Amino acid sequence: MSNMVNGDSTVDRISHLPRNIIEEILLHLPLKDAIRTSILSRDWRYAWSSIPHLAFSRQEFPLSKCSNSQVVFDRKLVDIIHQVLLFHQGPIHMFKLSIDLKSSKCIDGWLLFLSRNDIKEIVLHRWEGEVYKLPSCLSACKRLEHLCLFRCMFRPVHFQGFPHLRSLSLNNVAISQNELETLITNCPLLNILYLIDIFGLSGLKVCSPSLVVFSFFGQHIDFSFENVPLLSTLYVSFVGKNDKYYASPGVICKLFRNLYHLSSIKKIVLYNQAFKVWAYGQLPIQLPFTYQLKRFHACVNLKDIKEIQAIVFLCRSCPLLVTLELKAYIGNNLDDGTPAEKFLDAQQSFGSQFSHLRSVEITYVSCISELPFIKFVLANAPALETAYIGFNCGTPIELNILKEMFKFRRLSPAVEIKILNRSFF
Repeated sequence: MSNMVNGDSTVDRISHLPRNIIEEILLHLPLKDAIRTSILSRDWRYAWSSIPHLAFSRQEFPLSKCSNSQVVFDRKLVDIIHQVLLFHQGPIHMFKLSIDLKSSKCIDGWLLFLSRNDIKEIVLHRWEGEVYKLPSCLSACKRLEHLCLFRCMFRPVHFQGFPHLRSLSLNNVAISQNELETLITNCPLLNILYLIDIFGLSGLKVCSPSLVVFSFFGQHIDFSFENVPLLSTLYVSFVGKNDKYYASPGVICKLFRNLYHLSSIKKIVLYNQAFKVWAYGQLPIQLPFTYQLKRFHACVNLKDIKEIQAIVFLCRSCPLLVTLELKAYIGNNLDDGTPAEKFLDAQQSFGSQFSHLRSVEITYVSCISELPFIKFVLANAPALETAYIGFNCGTPIELNILKEMFKFRRLSPAVEIKILNRSFF
């Protein structure tokens, strides 16, 4: 320090940093930049080679900067990854490959190498080209804790499971129902499961005693849960069908029937047409009062009496519900024609419907006929603190809706109505 005070600018402090400080700096750099630090000094020359996290992404290695030719790009990138793995020292905890390679044969070799290095996290993203068929050596990664696959084919042979896997994310993955169920069952520590657009899946039975978060996005399929005592958060999105499909006889989702027996659920988020399955699924009108649900989030047609009934019955059965978030949308009404306001007025005899509700958010409001439900919530939520209202962009009668809404009786004297500038979901 004295040399610096005396104006000596030749002191080289970065070359002699403690090893743990160097490692921490490298961990926060993109891999490409971490490797470049080898030119700083002798102490830094091979410091990057012990980085436990290796990530190769399209942002760091864009095709346009490496070469305009896919063939040349593939060759250069494969050489880079080979060199990184060749010079690497110590354990590799995370390997991420999020780049399109014309040929995937080299990936097999990399996964074989990783399976022998106690790898804990693997992320494989194939953006284009053929779906990558995962090699059998992936099953040998017994220390794996996190696995994220995009556009891959998983066909495990003699699979004995991942004993340490905690999170599994499958996006556009080809795997049969039996193989997926076997995979889930043989991961005893699995906490988080994300399934997005799984190819060829017609149904699924989830059996996982440690599962906490379950998320499914894709075509409507039937679910069932077995031995999931810790499941607390559920995300579901069904897409690809018209409204009439969900009102057809027989379209009853076992997933929502199972929910009535899963008292550990604390948060439910239903995107797109998932709530319509709930509303038209011939479900009991009341949940067990042991239900622990605290947050409910869904896309709802507030002009559809069936969907309004489902929301009201849900809230009545969940005395611990604290947050209600709804995205209003205008769809085809499939109900019996009963006016929503008439139904809601009849519910007043039940007393306060939202006894613990603290926050309600209703976005994409676009017409006067959606107001009866908002009126009903304000009149039946004694502990409500904030009501967020967002309008659909360009709603011509927004001012008229606001005038009507501010006339509504509010059971909670402390409630504050806030108008959102833009609607979010």
